[in-house]
Amino acid sequence: MDYQISRSTVSQPLKCVGWFGCTRTDLPALQNSAVSIVSIQQCEFQPGGGREFRGAHGETLVYVLSGQISIRTQEEQTILSAGDVIHLKSNCAYGLLNESTQICVLLIIRCKSV
Repeated sequence: MDYQISRSTVSQPLKCVGWFGCTRTDLPALQNSAVSIVSIQQCEFQPGGGREFRGAHGETLVYVLSGQISIRTQEEQTILSAGDVIHLKSNCAYGLLNESTQICVLLIIRCKSV
């Protein structure tokens, strides 16, 4: 088969260590041969919500669908707005914080080698 379809799961408050003020919708993992696993999550951060500073699990793309989010890496801190995207290499530690008064919605795409 030349394609794979994944269906989203129910949105639920995120209960992972290091994440706060966030609701996440997960799509099932996609696997391409034995090369990589891709996970896609839509995360909605309430004002004051975020992710503690820590390492990533594979290459990560963070795309801002709406609102603004402050992202901190080892080198710098910057504000991303709707339409912005950042690529984080697998060895890049980062943290996220919604410092605005509006909800921020992100699409987070991770790729890990298997």
